[in-house]
Amino acid sequence: MSMGACGGEEMASDVTSSTDKSIKRLDRIVFKIRTLLKVMLAKFVYEDFEKNAAETGEVIVSRKRSFRVNGHVIDLVIETTKAVYVIDIEAAPRRRHVDKLLIKARLIQRIHAKPTKPILVGVRVSSNVEEYAKSRGVEILKY
Repeated sequence: MSMGACGGEEMASDVTSSTDKSIKRLDRIVFKIRTLLKVMLAKFVYEDFEKNAAETGEVIVSRKRSFRVNGHVIDLVIETTKAVYVIDIEAAPRRRHVDKLLIKARLIQRIHAKPTKPILVGVRVSSNVEEYAKSRGVEILKY
């Protein structure tokens, strides 16, 4: 029993369609996991800020998640009585994340008179990225 040209093309089309659906589903799952990771880490960062503020006498004035400024999204902005912390969260940050964070920090600095302090939060931070961030004035928090 041989398959005609149409049968083979049909089967290839079904496989391609099934693969496309699987890729889309996997993309949605990855997006949800990344979102959940950012939400959890933002909560941990904020809780740590609350503890630190209580110890230093600094008062948290406001907290904004997914703050948008000039087309950029900042994962977390925490304003205290002394400074504005611009915080981005990446599972495995790279140098480009440091550079993007610095752009966001400059945008926030234009809005606030207080000093702006960029912080990059990560789970797996390479020593290369950590050194680069420190050389650019970006604090690294590892969770």
